[in-house]
Amino acid sequence: ACGTAFMFGLKRWIEGPANSATPDLSDSIVIVTGANTGVGFTAATEIARLNPKALILACRSKERGDEAVKQIREETGAGYNVFFM
Repeated sequence: ACGTAFMFGLKRWIEGPANSATPDLSDSIVIVTGANTGVGFTAATEIARLNPKALILACRSKERGDEAVKQIREETGAGYNVFFM
């Protein structure tokens, strides 16, 4: 039974998530806090790929926030809809 559960889990991991629908964020304004590093940066990068109307990165450091905006724009091809706040 344990081996079956493992194989099922492995199959799901290889195939990816069952729901692979891409949400439409073109009418959404998204704010991500702590977006210059770690989970916040990763979340902001993935959200930028979903083409929101505006993506606002809320960070404490202006320098690190500006650098995160630059990196996200370069990695995702997002235009000027990514801002630092």
